[in-house]
Amino acid sequence: MQEGLAGAPLRVEPLTARGAATFAWSRALGDVADGIGRLGAATVKRGPPDDIASRMDLSVAYDGLDARTRRALSAAWADVRRSHSNVLRHRDTSPQNCLVLDGQLSGVVDWELAVPCGAPGFDVWNLALSYMEYGVGLTRWSQDLVVETFTRAWRDSPFWRDGRSAARRAALASGAAERDLDALEVCYFGSRIGDRLLRPGWHATGPDTVARALRVVCAG
Repeated sequence: MQEGLAGAPLRVEPLTARGAATFAWSRALGDVADGIGRLGAATVKRGPPDDIASRMDLSVAYDGLDARTRRALSAAWADVRRSHSNVLRHRDTSPQNCLVLDGQLSGVVDWELAVPCGAPGFDVWNLALSYMEYGVGLTRWSQDLVVETFTRAWRDSPFWRDGRSAARRAALASGAAERDLDALEVCYFGSRIGDRLLRPGWHATGPDTVARALRVVCAG
């Protein structure tokens, strides 16, 4: 399928912790995010997303969370459970699965993990985070380096300023209420803990690494 569609996988820029604060969101990333938002708008249904329930229960109970982060995650999950929209979610919008031609989205491949009742905006948050982590992998990879780079990028970079805005626009286009946007963002990062507990060794980052990133998100 990837070879049959026009375009090539989204090109990733190498990223160091030192350069994280000035890391930028590209036009191609923006176009891919907009395309994901259009998919959400076309597939939105009534009812809360049911794809993350088991993951969120594991995440909230994870021993590696400090008390403040656990409270924030629990409150966010309570809000998302009461939300009223869900969408077709790809669940693996990493750069190699997003095809681009002349700077514009031409297709998304590898749908084996897709779910019909997914959380709005999650595919764009995942796109941004996957892109950042791939960039780290092009320089020098370690769990600690991923957290350090994420921390510097999250607080200061135009990459996360624009990436977060793109994810929120996609969520709104998919029927999410504006009051739920902060909760959806926290739940995306929190659900990653449950992903790793359910599938040990499947991901490059472990549950403690993503829990440390979640603390950064919850700290603002």
